[in-house]
Amino acid sequence: MPMMKTGRLSLQVTYDSEVTDLESLASAADTLMETVCSTPGILDDYGNPEFGCFWPEPVVDGKSPWEDDPRFPVADWQYEVANGDTRSGYREWVTNKAEQAEWEAKHV
Repeated sequence: MPMMKTGRLSLQVTYDSEVTDLESLASAADTLMETVCSTPGILDDYGNPEFGCFWPEPVVDGKSPWEDDPRFPVADWQYEVANGDTRSGYREWVTNKAEQAEWEAKHV
């Protein structure tokens, strides 16, 4: 039996928010993937991998939730969470830190 691994693929989508939303696009991508995977033999050369559902992950300021901001390392955020200094998610924490740094640069 082959050794199976699990990985994550990321897909960036640009869309018109007046026409659709991210959740609807994820649902459409699920349908598209189901259609493709139901084609006999299409993934034979790749060991017939199994695909999960698409999960919408909003991009904030051009960054996905899985992408670290080099100015504010995720390890610093984890330290603050562990110490009880923040309850914010990483992206919100980065935004707050950037605003704080900007304010300090102007007023200190």
